Amino acid sequence: MHQFWMDLRGGFRSLWKSRLVSALAIISLALAIAGNTAVFSIVSAMFLRPLPFEESENLVFLNDRDPANVQGILIESKENFFDLREQSESPTTT
Repeated sequence: MHQFWMDLRGGFRSLWKSRLVSALAIISLALAIAGNTAVFSIVSAMFLRPLPFEESENLVFLNDRDPANVQGILIESKENFFDLREQSESPTTT
């Protein structure tokens, strides 16, 4: 146990001698840990947790493209949704 304390003291002494390098290493580790935590939080929220809806596996995304629009910008409107719902052959719940 005495050797452990001696090694710890020696480690702190060497860190104290090169304060700038030690500070840069600590800051680099802190930034890496913070970045990793942020990325994991985003991935967890977007991909790992289920959506907060009942039967979320049945959700779909409907869109309609304008053939004259070569840039592919989506056109969304309530009227198109209601038309699609009326023409749908699947049962709907309201």
